[in-house]
Amino acid sequence: MPVTGAPFLRCSRVSAEEFEVEVGIPTVAEVPGDGEVLTATLPAGQYLIALHEGGPEGLAAVTDELLAHAVRFDREGDKCGARLETYFTDPAVEPDPAKWAAEVAIRLAD
Repeated sequence: MPVTGAPFLRCSRVSAEEFEVEVGIPTVAEVPGDGEVLTATLPAGQYLIALHEGGPEGLAAVTDELLAHAVRFDREGDKCGARLETYFTDPAVEPDPAKWAAEVAIRLAD
């Protein structure tokens, strides 16, 4: 199945103790699931987005900056409608984390 974009993580629940994460790869068509691999569609809507350059340890600060905006997010307690981390840099091609690029996107409430 041809891939149409960069790999991403979808965080559906985040708390101080634990979090739930799905790993995704966008494809041109639905991939049949087998119990371990699932097919899903990301929720449509508006997202607040920030770009990040550097290693993954900086992504929590980017998320905090986004959540500080005076907008309503699609979240209830520790559950998020969609919080995505998209990774644009392949570490096998660019081993220096300072040069990695990623995006954090959080879905806004309807």
